[in-house]
Amino acid sequence: MTTQQLPRLQGMTVFDSAGQRIGDVQRVFYDQATNEPAWITVRGLGVREAFVPLAGARIEPSGVTVALRKDVIEGAPVIDAGPELSADDAAKLDRYYMGMLKTAPETPRPTPSEPEHSAELTSFEERVRVGTEPMESGTVRLHKTVVTEAVETSVPVRREEVRVERVPVSSPTPTPEHRFEDETVEVTLHEERPTVAKEAVPVETVRLTAKAETDERPVSDQVRRERIEVQDERPGQR
Repeated sequence: MTTQQLPRLQGMTVFDSAGQRIGDVQRVFYDQATNEPAWITVRGLGVREAFVPLAGARIEPSGVTVALRKDVIEGAPVIDAGPELSADDAAKLDRYYMGMLKTAPETPRPTPSEPEHSAELTSFEERVRVGTEPMESGTVRLHKTVVTEAVETSVPVRREEVRVERVPVSSPTPTPEHRFEDETVEVTLHEERPTVAKEAVPVETVRLTAKAETDERPVSDQVRRERIEVQDERPGQR
């Protein structure tokens, strides 16, 4: 572990030597004699912080892997440390872990296998993705015009006619003072004549409503695809 890696420890996941998750890094403590990082505390083993030595630890992309098993760390002494780890507490932890390191079996590391030589090609093909988009298909317009037409009907009318009645005087009485002279009386005749008045009244409402209808329309196109063939050019191979 390098000095440049130390700021990354805070909050990283801690794994034991077998790859089992223990918890997360809480604090980093330094050796008072060498001023080098020596211990980390891990939260995840119950409610306490467990002290774990950094000796043999390594930082990987997944987190910090220490050189001890989880059961060994769980059995470590309980240390209630403040901002600094005292010499007595450090000695107590050293005695415990040194004894456990002598008896703990070493976890074998997998032997890296020889890299394989390979070459590969990726084939592609086109696929048709059919969709729809809105567009104007036409315009329907309502237009009102004025049309004049002849209307013919009949209406009853009344009129006054003159009727002449001659009624004899039943008991004529002499009238000596009567003066014989021309005299005219008039009767005014009346009649009704048709009159025409017009008024506008609503007779009909025409409404346009657009309604979506769904039908099926065939869609065709051409697509391309790549085909990979193996061509073995070694002698004697076809």
